[in-house]
Amino acid sequence: MHPGTDVALGRGAERASGRTRTRRLLRGAAVLANLTLFLAGLYFEAHPRDRSDRWSAAAVAAVAVINSAALSVPARDEQGERLMLRLRRVALILNTLLIASAIVIVALAAERGPRYAAFHALLLLAPPLVTMLALRRYPQG
Repeated sequence: MHPGTDVALGRGAERASGRTRTRRLLRGAAVLANLTLFLAGLYFEAHPRDRSDRWSAAAVAAVAVINSAALSVPARDEQGERLMLRLRRVALILNTLLIASAIVIVALAAERGPRYAAFHALLLLAPPLVTMLALRRYPQG
């Protein structure tokens, strides 16, 4: 039997290069981070502290959905490739705005204590940073 052969499926198993594994790992981490961001948006949509929380929570959830689409939807043809390029650009812009607003929120949360600020920083800053890294490092999909 040859190395890398899958007997059960009757075909050779593909060996992924280091770059492919890194890309998959980074994109997977970004999609999971965006799932967390989406769930946080849903939570604050259901339990708002004031009227503006509903709008900001909906915006956070929408950014998470756009990020996930930009990270995971493949382009099938030339038109799809142009659409995905635009979607990735929109995702980068939205993540930049999300990071800017998250920095303000973390600064305000710091008044309540360092643990509270660290929690907000992790929840609000990690997903857009990982997503931007994945979209900039591997923009072709």
